[in-house]
Amino acid sequence: MTTRHVSGTIMRPSVLPAAIIALACACLVGATAQEESAGNPADGWVQDTAFGAPKAVEWDEDLDQDGLDHYQEFLAGTHPFVADSDEDGFWDGFEVTRGTDPTSPDSYPSSEVLGDVDCDGQVTAADIQSVINAALGQKVAVPTDLDGTGNVDSLDIQTVINAALLVP
Repeated sequence: MTTRHVSGTIMRPSVLPAAIIALACACLVGATAQEESAGNPADGWVQDTAFGAPKAVEWDEDLDQDGLDHYQEFLAGTHPFVADSDEDGFWDGFEVTRGTDPTSPDSYPSSEVLGDVDCDGQVTAADIQSVINAALGQKVAVPTDLDGTGNVDSLDIQTVINAALLVP
């Protein structure tokens, strides 16, 4: 049996929790007491790949591209390799900037303005661009299925454009 030492933690493959095994390409290892006392609690995080040795994750990296670097992910309690930790449709970084809890699917930004997908209180070019990008298959930080059909299409694009034109 191979034993690896990572950030002061002994990892034996036969005793790894099932949840970590399920994440074969990425796992997190807690910080050591020495790292915590040095003021760097997230230094113990590692990216573990099936193709090589663990690699230390840099503080300023944002591997899931959700707008939060690893240190911010650690502080927020979100997953550094998943853009939407609570699966509510809003990326973690977006929720933090809007003041909602990125770890709770019951806490998410909202707006009373139809077509305001970024929940800033108005329909702008940014809202239109988000819907168009989603319709083109690109990943976006906010839910853009305005008509609730389960996919983003030309009707959603038309809805957000009309909403932008109706601004008083």
